[in-house]
Amino acid sequence: AGATTWKIHLHTLNTGRTVTEEEIHTVRTEKRIKARFLMSSDRIKEIMYNGKYIRVMNARHPLDRLVSAYRNKYKDGNGPIDRQFKKYLYALRLKPKLTNVTFKEFLQIVVNNKKSGRENTHWKNYYRTCSACELPYDYIMKVETHSEDLRYIFKMAGVTEVDIEAKYNPTSINNMTHDHVYAADSSYLSYYEGVDHQLIKDIHYLFKEDYQLFGYEIPQFVQNIIENKK
Repeated sequence: AGATTWKIHLHTLNTGRTVTEEEIHTVRTEKRIKARFLMSSDRIKEIMYNGKYIRVMNARHPLDRLVSAYRNKYKDGNGPIDRQFKKYLYALRLKPKLTNVTFKEFLQIVVNNKKSGRENTHWKNYYRTCSACELPYDYIMKVETHSEDLRYIFKMAGVTEVDIEAKYNPTSINNMTHDHVYAADSSYLSYYEGVDHQLIKDIHYLFKEDYQLFGYEIPQFVQNIIENKK
């Protein structure tokens, strides 16, 4: 969640230079910030369990996260799609549709990924991707309160070199306030309009643990579907 923003902040801290959104996703640039390129796996484990380091993970409301992934990785249904994300279309027999993937089709991809055991990290459960139940995180940030959380953590760490208010790649429907996510007229809800109830249920159960672990509310329209209310 908020990966682009975090990567740019880390690059600024590591090199003293702020890069563009396009540059931060290149392999050359990521080698300057990703732990697996900078240290051994043993060193990474040592740091994660050493109390003198600040350990942070970032979370986002599950349904908002899916909308963000769709807008970013499937270009909000307007293509072109990167090769690594095209491959998921073939499993659903969507070969002719290498562009203009609908949000419903994207949700089918997410469900199919889970069933086939080939989940993509961009929509895989946080509790598994980030080992939230195993690693002793000091702080769990949320995209919904990004600036407040980052300001507090950077103050604790004595970090002053980055622009805390900066948000990069803002594909989230809601990256400002928690309440806006549940507004009846928000764009967030519009993505789920017309999606059949069984698919909504499948998505809900895929991310059930993330709702519970990170204290996210289940939107009323999902609750109604689960309880078979109209």
